[in-house]
Amino acid sequence: MLVVNDGLRQALRMNTGWSIDCMWEAAAQFGNAALHEKYLDICRWLVKKKAAQVGYSLRRWTGYYCGFQSTMTHFAAVLVKAGMDSTAP
Repeated sequence: MLVVNDGLRQALRMNTGWSIDCMWEAAAQFGNAALHEKYLDICRWLVKKKAAQVGYSLRRWTGYYCGFQSTMTHFAAVLVKAGMDSTAP
């Protein structure tokens, strides 16, 4: 389980995604201007991509924007090891 309280969306609102190391790949894939508007989708894309690199897959995902001007993002992901039964405790 991965649970995140993220304030990066505020910087993306000012179109600075290209200057943030962890967002370079997303800026190249989606365009710098799209990072703020599609941030939850991009977070899901990044978690799925990074999890796969270490042998996990994304089983469940949820998230929402909150805080002043919706600049905060909360999301949670359930990750499972490749080949493992997701119903096991």
